[in-house]
Amino acid sequence: MGCSASTVSKPTVPPSPCQIAPPGLPLSTSRPGSTASTPVANAVAVASSSPPTTSHASTTRVETPVVTTSVQTTATTTVVASTAFSRPITIGLMLDKRKMEFTNSLIQVGRREGLSVLSLDEDALPTAAAVDILLHKMTGELVLRTLDPLCDAAKKLTLVENYLRKYPTIVVVDPLSRLEVLTDRQVMATKLRTANLPEHVKIPEDWYIDLGAPDATSEDEKLRLIRDTNIVFPTICKPIMACSVPGSHDIHICMTETHLARLTGRQQVQRFYNHKGVIFKCYVIGDFITTNHKSSVRNLSREDKSLTGALRFDSQVMSDERLFPPIKHTVQPIPDSIVRDSVKAIEAALDISMFGVDFIVDEESGDIFVIDINYFPGYTNVANLEKTMLDHLLFVHNKVKLSNAPAPR
Repeated sequence: MGCSASTVSKPTVPPSPCQIAPPGLPLSTSRPGSTASTPVANAVAVASSSPPTTSHASTTRVETPVVTTSVQTTATTTVVASTAFSRPITIGLMLDKRKMEFTNSLIQVGRREGLSVLSLDEDALPTAAAVDILLHKMTGELVLRTLDPLCDAAKKLTLVENYLRKYPTIVVVDPLSRLEVLTDRQVMATKLRTANLPEHVKIPEDWYIDLGAPDATSEDEKLRLIRDTNIVFPTICKPIMACSVPGSHDIHICMTETHLARLTGRQQVQRFYNHKGVIFKCYVIGDFITTNHKSSVRNLSREDKSLTGALRFDSQVMSDERLFPPIKHTVQPIPDSIVRDSVKAIEAALDISMFGVDFIVDEESGDIFVIDINYFPGYTNVANLEKTMLDHLLFVHNKVKLSNAPAPR
């Protein structure tokens, strides 16, 4: 199973090499090897770009190898006169073991770019020196702390928060306070409905229901609750907690009230829209946007007698070809302009800069639905990921420093 992709990329900030001139002196743009060149790590810059140009992504068949189509941007980079750093920018990483390969690659690429990139251990934070930028993925710790304020994850968060209070100039990407909304699917969906999305881009109709602990509620009681909620079937059901707890990635497709009544716990119940078995995966790092498509749940009908119960799958696997058949038709991609405008609206509503968005296109209406948001995803098939990430971190850092505002927490 392959996928096709289109990419909208932002100008790197700052372009390497560049030099900051002290106030009153001209800027030098010498190439590496000249006496005037300065490593990118020692520069403070702000990139300002005109709206990216767009191109229509070509349609491809999914059986072909992965092809990435770049959509070039028309941009200029403005280097603002400021005091240059006298040392390399230091980037601290607090990423879990699942991102160990990425962590090691980022350290290596950072060194080649003249940056100091290091992995931080939470146990050493009380005596650790300050870094300039902290890159993390601590959504899991935020979830676990809400469930048990005394758990190890909560203690780790406390160490990080104390470290940031000790060094208030550290730029955090993304600020912890902005990520809590992403840990609860109900809170996140409510926030997404405030986004200024393009016409025909929508949030699915959904309901929230607590089906109780196993054996704590009878099926008849659940059925009464479901009927009173006026849920439209078929549905796709997800646990309210979006990550890091057992079952958070367990997804159920329920064709009837009876199927739904067999579930337990707090559920987000989304209306299911037939979408020709295609999902569009969009990855975002600041102004860098790339999309690809892959197999999704096949079209469903309530008359399908083979669907005798709730269909369960893991959203991180999706390998059962009976539910996720290979794509054999030509896929029409979502226009780049709609993807970009949707991403910018989501970015503004949630105030985050690194995330994944899942889109589907309703076969009946043609409406585009945002069905999920994931913070700091795996960025599958993203070329030059480490360089793109480092450019983004520098961009955020420089933007905060030049604003003279306190670093967000």
